[in-house]
Amino acid sequence: MTPDNSLSLADKHHLEFSVLSDAGLKVASTFGLVYQMPLEVRSFLQKAGTDLERYNGDKSWKLPIPATYVTDHDGIVISAVNPDWRERLDPLEIVSALQKLS
Repeated sequence: MTPDNSLSLADKHHLEFSVLSDAGLKVASTFGLVYQMPLEVRSFLQKAGTDLERYNGDKSWKLPIPATYVTDHDGIVISAVNPDWRERLDPLEIVSALQKLS
C-alpha cells in the first residue's frame, strides 16, 4: 500500500495507532506474508475495475497476508500468528500480551 493509501485508511477509520506503509511489500516478505495473486483472479479484478497496481504502487499483483504481531518496546516480537491467514490471534491473547508490556 502506498503511503497516501495508508494515511487515507488511518483517517477513514479514525485509527489511533501507526499504520505501516509497506511499499514493495518488503516488510511482509521478510515475515513470509506475501501472496501472489493468481492470473485468473487478477483478470477478474481488473475487469471489475480494481486498480491494485495504483493502490500498491507496483505491478506485482502481490498482496500481504493479514497477520497480527505484538512487539515489545525494543521491537522484539513477543506474540505472533501463524502465517496461515485463516488462523488469527484471539483478541484476548493480544490484550494479554499487551498487558505484559506494562
